[in-house]
Amino acid sequence: MKAPLALSPLRHASFRRLVAAHGLSRFGTELALVAVAFAVLQSSPTAGALGLVLAARTLPHVIFLIFGGVWADRLPRARIMVSSDVVCAVVQGALAAAVLTGQITLWLLMVLQAVLGSASAFFVPAATGLTPATVPDGDLQRANGLLGLVGNGAGMLGPAVSGVVVAFAGPGWSLLVDAVTFLMSACLLLGIRQSEPVPASAGGRPRGVRQDLAEGWHEVSSRNWLVAGILQSLLFQACFAAFFTLGPVVAGATLGGPAAWGALVTAFGAGSLLGSLLALRLQPARPLLTMQAALAVSVPAMAALTWTDWLPILLATTAMAGAGFAAADAFWETTLQRETPQDKLGRVAAFDRIGSSCLRPFGYLIAASVAAAAGQQHTLRGASLLLALSVPTVLIAVPQIRRLRHHAAPTTDDRTPLSPAAHSN
Repeated sequence: MKAPLALSPLRHASFRRLVAAHGLSRFGTELALVAVAFAVLQSSPTAGALGLVLAARTLPHVIFLIFGGVWADRLPRARIMVSSDVVCAVVQGALAAAVLTGQITLWLLMVLQAVLGSASAFFVPAATGLTPATVPDGDLQRANGLLGLVGNGAGMLGPAVSGVVVAFAGPGWSLLVDAVTFLMSACLLLGIRQSEPVPASAGGRPRGVRQDLAEGWHEVSSRNWLVAGILQSLLFQACFAAFFTLGPVVAGATLGGPAAWGALVTAFGAGSLLGSLLALRLQPARPLLTMQAALAVSVPAMAALTWTDWLPILLATTAMAGAGFAAADAFWETTLQRETPQDKLGRVAAFDRIGSSCLRPFGYLIAASVAAAAGQQHTLRGASLLLALSVPTVLIAVPQIRRLRHHAAPTTDDRTPLSPAAHSN
């Protein structure tokens, strides 16, 4: 595939705005993670305080994701994303002001991060639903690959920039930059024009949130491949928590310390970029089958930590894990968008995100507890074995995973790519 074809989604102005907004949001989010951590330690220098702040952001995000899915199917998705960005900008701007003026307290951090987590929960389902409307169906796989490439690149750049800004100017300025990136993202998204969705109704009466949720859940539960994919993703997220929890310990004991772990994390990020590039170039006829192959490539990383201390091998397997995750994510997102009716995609995306990531925070705690009881090597090998077995299990148990072929996405509206709005409002 020639490079111009791989970049064909960028021919559409609305997608260019979307991918730029996505990159800015991801960069700002990663930038803020380092800054928030140091802001917490500046006011309450304990690990427990940092845990409370992270929980205050994560729990509302998970809770409100489902409502974000409902509204993403009721209102113009670009406008929902703009509203989310504006709220996040105000929150991070207020937090930056509090840090810069020395008025920061633990409770203020928790409240502001809870609002941030809640607002960002409305952004995610709307973004998933908006992507298919900005490019033709034939460009959808490449569009998701580009989104992954830009997002992963921003994810690597953000922490590095934030570390420098925090070191030389303090966390407040890094948070202020994050607020600006949210505003820039909102301005880009304002230029995307989307037709109003059909008002939710039942029998001539407005439809309630409960009915919308039930309809969205039916879309998920009626597809065996979708349920299997969510459960498998949940397993991968929970088990890979062992890698990121125990990896630094192993690096400190046998690989030479923090520098080695930093190299492995960098390799994971570089692999993610490679996986996104592969997703740009591949157009698999059986995307879910190809996704299983990508997931299988990610499995050796954890086992390698237990049988070798030669860093080049560990760097290679860790990069493979990053590439496998990124490619699998692009294939999954594309299939989800093509196989789900567009007027229900927001809710299905919300259920997918909740189901696949809800155990990730607990995975860190579980990994540490299991390692304390069974040992680090047994924990990593056991997690690796579970993941390795999940691939053939899913392929055997769910024939749709093997057989599902690419075809045009079902839709209830015009699939013509959106055009940039003539005016912001």
